[in-house]
Amino acid sequence: MEFFAMLGKGWVAPVGEKKEGDMRTPAGLYPLGDTFSSEPLALKMDFKYITADDKFR
Repeated sequence: MEFFAMLGKGWVAPVGEKKEGDMRTPAGLYPLGDTFSSEPLALKMDFKYITADDKFR
């Protein structure tokens, strides 16, 4: 599955070179956590359909 991703203003920091405040995105593969949508989607992954009645803490 492919996803759109935003890169930092300073582009990408290679693994092990990311420093706080360098405005770079750390390179790597990251797991996706829970996925939510307020619109019905045709996805090949699980997601929770949310409505105005749902409450988050």
